[in-house]
Amino acid sequence: MATYREQADASAVAGTQSAIAAACLVFSHSLADVALEELCSLLADFNPGYWTKIISKRSFTLGKIAERGVDELTKESVRQKIKSMSLPTKMKHLLKNAGSHANVDYPSFTYERSRLAKLDASRHAVVHDEGVTLRVDDTKDSQEFFFNTTVYAALVVSSTLGLGVTYPQLYVRWLEHLAEQAGLPGVVNTLRSQ
Repeated sequence: MATYREQADASAVAGTQSAIAAACLVFSHSLADVALEELCSLLADFNPGYWTKIISKRSFTLGKIAERGVDELTKESVRQKIKSMSLPTKMKHLLKNAGSHANVDYPSFTYERSRLAKLDASRHAVVHDEGVTLRVDDTKDSQEFFFNTTVYAALVVSSTLGLGVTYPQLYVRWLEHLAEQAGLPGVVNTLRSQ
């Protein structure tokens, strides 16, 4: 009986850990997806030529064009297209639009296309198929992976648009701000010294 209970307890713990991993995967994927949507839309606002090629087969009636105008319809269509793209597709187009700016090396932040595709497929299976009961592997660091991918994409957009935003401005200063709000001067000093 004791062995049965140990096995049941171990199974319950493993099931709970898997459910938490699946939920973290879905949540962190959603945050990255929204961030990439905004970053792609930002690039589209400043470089509409690249993105209008993606929607070039979209058609409108003359009445709709006369009523709303070509520029407004184009911008709305691009935003709708970006919104409907999967996260890996958004990242692919963001990097293509960035051109040589996508090849910049950021020491702490990288982009792994194959890992993004794998995690996206796992998220799809959790959301659309088996739910949190699905045993998902290779997701222990999914939150960190999606965060790194998002920061990398933001740095690429900064470089593309010539904004000059760097990783410490994007990340370290934000952590300093959080530590200051939490009243943790020791953490702020540690962050500033690094």
